[in-house]
Amino acid sequence: MEIKKLPHINPSETIVWFDFEGVLCEKNILYYLFSYKPALALTSIFRGFVKAFCKKIQNHEKSFIEELIKECKSSYERDMDEKNLFNFGKFIFKNQSEKHKMDLIDLFYDSKEKYHDMYIITGANKKIVKGFLSCFPADINLKGENIYASEFKFINNEEKAQIVKYIKKNTNKKIIGIGDSKQDEKALEESDVRCVISSLAYKLMPTNAGNYKFKDLNSVKRFLSLINLAYEFYTLELINT
Repeated sequence: MEIKKLPHINPSETIVWFDFEGVLCEKNILYYLFSYKPALALTSIFRGFVKAFCKKIQNHEKSFIEELIKECKSSYERDMDEKNLFNFGKFIFKNQSEKHKMDLIDLFYDSKEKYHDMYIITGANKKIVKGFLSCFPADINLKGENIYASEFKFINNEEKAQIVKYIKKNTNKKIIGIGDSKQDEKALEESDVRCVISSLAYKLMPTNAGNYKFKDLNSVKRFLSLINLAYEFYTLELINT
């Protein structure tokens, strides 16, 4: 956890948003698909590679890795119905390490108690995200309208940034963004506090948008708790002066 200076914000007036892959779940969705439906995973990679390669030839400015991810997702989502996608999300949650699951649930409890609201902003499929969240304790209860995920259209880097701007404008709250790769870069730039987790995606597509870098969710939880503690001390000092 790299912290030079804590941001001075009021947690009760602050929204926290999370990316899904590499943040809420430890690895890319395709990694879990190899265990869930290995043949579909291989087919999706092949189809995705071909389509991404063709798009790169047509427009050399396109990012091949970003197009590959997008086309792979489109491929396996076409071959899985809504129920299967939802069950796949549950499968992904169950295949997290026990430590990650505990850290994730603790983080959500802590954020729900101390911060104004929580959102998920991701290019992952919405049914997968909802299946994953269905494994959480019932009292965490993240509102459906707080989940911005791909459903009929893939949410890209630009759209993630627009969603953050929309939330900020409509709530008039400070924003803490927690992402892990280049795909979150513009959304992080629109956030007041930018946090990056060093996942595999970060190593493949590093982002320069993060003010703070973390190795895992437990480090993020401690960081958010420190912000809350610092603000409580600051408020106490004002009261006593």
